[in-house]
Amino acid sequence: MKRLFALLVLVPHLAAAANTPECKYQQIEVDPFTKKPPYVATEKVRLTNWLMGVINRDQGHNSEFQVSAVRERDQDFLALKVRLRRTSGREPSGDDIRNGLIVAKEAELLVLMADRSVVKLYSDEAVTANTRYEIEDGDYVIDTSTTIRYRLSANSAEQLTKQDAVRMRFNASGRLGFVNQSGHVDFKITEKARERFRQAIVCLQGLETVDQK
Repeated sequence: MKRLFALLVLVPHLAAAANTPECKYQQIEVDPFTKKPPYVATEKVRLTNWLMGVINRDQGHNSEFQVSAVRERDQDFLALKVRLRRTSGREPSGDDIRNGLIVAKEAELLVLMADRSVVKLYSDEAVTANTRYEIEDGDYVIDTSTTIRYRLSANSAEQLTKQDAVRMRFNASGRLGFVNQSGHVDFKITEKARERFRQAIVCLQGLETVDQK
């Protein structure tokens, strides 16, 4: 079912904090048949460039990660949008595609800060990524993507906005080589993205609770 994405003009009930005048939000209205509540999200921040987020260059892995801060009713989340891509000489099976990347409920997201401290967040629900492949020059190019929402408490939000976040690691499983043997995916956050990442969380803190509909 389609979701309607509308970019909001800042109005009193969706006003940013006084010291964050550049905040922009999206009000997401979900199809009423899904019975899911509406929510508000900050603009997505690209944490990596497509080629700079390489997991394993020798095996042809590329990755891209974006993040936004989300409020649904009175609960805040960090929404991590993941896209992973690799080339293989072997055609993936149906089971491979169905289990390309899976994140369990309560799976950890570890955020490494500039002072080497680690902030832990936990996924709100189990997620199975959308995985597909196509053939290019005789090889199979496999692409998997999903969005994982991690609960964001007042304490963890404060920790994430005090200094730069430099790396992230999320726990997952999968059959296509995207996840390492220890059961996680690591990536670095580019220097350009670090300030915008903090800003997204600060912008969310400037909102009032999203009304239920």
